[in-house]
Amino acid sequence: MPRWFWSSFSDIDFLNISHNSIRGTLEDLSILAPESVVDLSSNRFEGPLPGKFNEADFVLLDVSYNHLSGSLEQFLCPSLEKDRSLQVLELANSNLSGVIPDCWMNWQALSVINFENNNLSSGIPKSIESLSSIQSFNIRNNNLSGKLSAFLLNSKSLQIIELAENEFTGSIPLLIKGEETKLKLLSLRMNNLAGEIPEELCRLTSIQILDLAHNNLSGTIPTCFYNFSIMSRRQQPSPLVFYDVPFRIRVLGSALLVTKGREYEYRSILYLVTTLDLSSNKFSGPIPKELMHLSGLRWLNLSGNHLSGRIPEEIRKMTSLESLDLSVNQLEGRIPSSMTRLTTLNWLNLSSNKLTGEIPTSTQLQSFSESSFVSNALCGPPLALCNKKGVPPDASVGGESKEPNDDESDDKNWGFIISIVLGFIIGFWTVVAPLYASKRRSTYYNFLDNAWLKIYLACHKNSF
Repeated sequence: MPRWFWSSFSDIDFLNISHNSIRGTLEDLSILAPESVVDLSSNRFEGPLPGKFNEADFVLLDVSYNHLSGSLEQFLCPSLEKDRSLQVLELANSNLSGVIPDCWMNWQALSVINFENNNLSSGIPKSIESLSSIQSFNIRNNNLSGKLSAFLLNSKSLQIIELAENEFTGSIPLLIKGEETKLKLLSLRMNNLAGEIPEELCRLTSIQILDLAHNNLSGTIPTCFYNFSIMSRRQQPSPLVFYDVPFRIRVLGSALLVTKGREYEYRSILYLVTTLDLSSNKFSGPIPKELMHLSGLRWLNLSGNHLSGRIPEEIRKMTSLESLDLSVNQLEGRIPSSMTRLTTLNWLNLSSNKLTGEIPTSTQLQSFSESSFVSNALCGPPLALCNKKGVPPDASVGGESKEPNDDESDDKNWGFIISIVLGFIIGFWTVVAPLYASKRRSTYYNFLDNAWLKIYLACHKNSF
């Protein structure tokens, strides 16, 4: 980028040079007009963010996907304290390091903060609580630590909280009683959180994406998740963080979500997604039947826990379910036949449980591969066919056969089989064989009549 470029366009309102291969350092942009939109993303800019950047009164600043270095303090903590107009600050994937500065008091207009995929460390500063207009706070995949601030879950403006892939510890903060929230996406995935899910979390009635996977959470799954009104279809979803800044630059929420065993990024259709991911924790107890009333839930992942009991028969009520993962638990019993009614299901994993019996027959379940059912005592397509007792021919759990093949039952079965064979042989030779062997069948019938008559008379005489 030639130096003359930055000083040649005085009072410019809109600057977009994103998605090029422009190199060099960032220069002073204070010459830009107040409330301008600046998009320098996806280039090859290097060096720190210039201190004078904060003298320009941007509405939107996007410097994400570059090769910057250094900390944020010089940029975010100006010597001249005044209220700023900046609404959207995008610094994702920029190789930034250091701590998140504790000087957010002058940025009251901020609505979107995105620092994901950097090398930021330490904790979330206290002054972040002064951001009364904040709607989206994304610090995914950094080295941040410490305990979570209760402000985040109790903010009246926040819709997206993305804190995944950090080193946060402690428990999930409680919600303040009586406070209403607009939170729609909460991701605490891959941290070091412990303890139980607080019942107060069920007051996030607008939540539609809840990802608590890969932590050390324990206890039982709350039954009050039925309060989630979008997941249960009592409320229709609406766009997340949707508004226009000058020049009609549309700002939408975004998120990286894991579904069907893979990670996907969602932007324009994020508001249509409903997911509950509690995988890879230490939850125990049964799957709550109340969870089956989330008829608007599309993705459910409870894998990698210590859940026990049966899969609820009420699962048929989850009519929007597209992805279901219950693998690596201790679930037992048969697969409920009601699962055949999940016509929208296109990804299933029930492997590594204690499920038994025949897989219910339906076009839906038989369309999945063997990997969806392995490491159980299941049989029937797509696995091996069941034997006459409705179990796999080699079904065993812990070395003990699931079939009734003990010695006592074997003796009873063999005795029954021998009696049938002997009865057949005697009947054949005394009745059937003579009919074909004798050339004079009438003589044979007369012989039988005389024999029966003599037996009858002898019995009758003895009775007198």
